[in-house]
Formats: sequence, C-alpha cells, structure tokens
Amino acid sequence: IVNNHAMKPIEVWVTFSFVAFVGAHWHAAKGAWPVNLPMPVQFLILLPSFNLVGYFYHRSLHRFNRLFQFHAIHHDTRQLHLLKAGRIHFGEDFANFLIQVSPFLLLAAPTPLLIWLGTWNVFEGNLAHSNVAQRFPSWLHYFVLTSDLHRLHHSELPELQNSNFGALPICDVIFGTYKSPSKYTATTTGLRGNPVPPGFFAQLLFPFRLVHSETAATTESPIQEEATDRASVVKAG
Repeated sequence: IVNNHAMKPIEVWVTFSFVAFVGAHWHAAKGAWPVNLPMPVQFLILLPSFNLVGYFYHRSLHRFNRLFQFHAIHHDTRQLHLLKAGRIHFGEDFANFLIQVSPFLLLAAPTPLLIWLGTWNVFEGNLAHSNVAQRFPSWLHYFVLTSDLHRLHHSELPELQNSNFGALPICDVIFGTYKSPSKYTATTTGLRGNPVPPGFFAQLLFPFRLVHSETAATTESPIQEEATDRASVVKAG
C-alpha cells in the first residue's frame, strides 16, 4: 500500500504530462466529450466505458506472464480485506492510470465527473475486497462487484482466477468469463506456491528482476497455469 500511494504523485504527474503533450497535438479530441448532457447521464456513459477498458486491461494482466508478474503482488495474500484493495505494485498502478484514465482526460471529460468516478471506484474496490458477510441477493452479483463474486477471482485455483475480471460484472457476462458465487466456492485464496517474496523492497523489485533475468523462470499467469493443468490431465489420461 505504501508502494502504491508513495508513487501516486509521480504517476499523476507523468500521466498528465503525457495527456498535455498528446492533447496539444491531437486537436480532434478537444471538446469530444458530451458536456452538454446532464451530469448523471455523462456518468452513465463514463462508468461502462471506463470499466470496459479496465476489463480488457485486467484480463491481459492474467493472460501474459510478464504482466502478471506485476499483478501477482495483488493476488499473493491469503485473506481478502479492505487494505488488499490498494495492495498494487506501482508499475501496475501507473499503467492503470495511464490506460484507463488518460483517454477520458484527452476527451476532456469534466473534472467533477472523474472525481465521482474515483469515488465510486474506491467504494467498489473496498466492497469487493471486504471480509464482511454481505448477504446480497444472487441477482445483484450480475451488476455489482460483491465480495462473494470477487473472492472467486482471488481463488488459488487458476480456473476461478480466470473469471470475474470486470469491475462491472456485466462485462464478464457478455464476454463469457462470469462465474457465479451461487455455483462456485473459493475455499482458499492466493497463489499456488506463492512466488512473491516477503519484504517491501523485495516486492518492489520482484517484477523487474524476473523481467530482466535471463535465467529466472517467469511467474506463470493463471491462464497459462490452467492450460498447463489441462494438458497434464490429458497426458495423464
């Protein structure tokens, strides 16, 4: 968490510098956001658009080993709780800001709208990672990222980790990665044979050491791990 928040000013400065540079040369983006619409309508446009980008970005973190090396730090603990929502490597958090927020800054989305989006994301992240029995009706899992739903994504089992990527569950429903907590249960969370080392500085350097080492094996992403498991089953059969 210190890792994440300590780097936040640098992330914001770099992102806004990038946006200012691109915005100065990409005149087509200026005034593209529908600012004349009522603010609630703008938010209803922004929220699914933002989360659609986030869905594919999150899915890519689980698809490619090199990217999962950064994301593994968020998955390595054995218990979901509020502090886990912000337990993100600064490299991943920087990419989050650059990929998900920059497009809407370039389109000149109003600042109050982005503040409301940030507020919603904090609420949603805390809700999803909380260790409180929420007892929501089953139909709500299709529309809100509840802790029961997100716990499946944090399961130790790769086939469950490879589900429920979206902050808006409807994205998973549409793209076939939705798993319902009514049908599945995550008995344990974390990573198999957890490769993430203990200690702040060791975790800070963990993804870079693997990326730049020619001899170290990469951390296998859940999607590749699931494929390996299936291949082993076929071979054993």
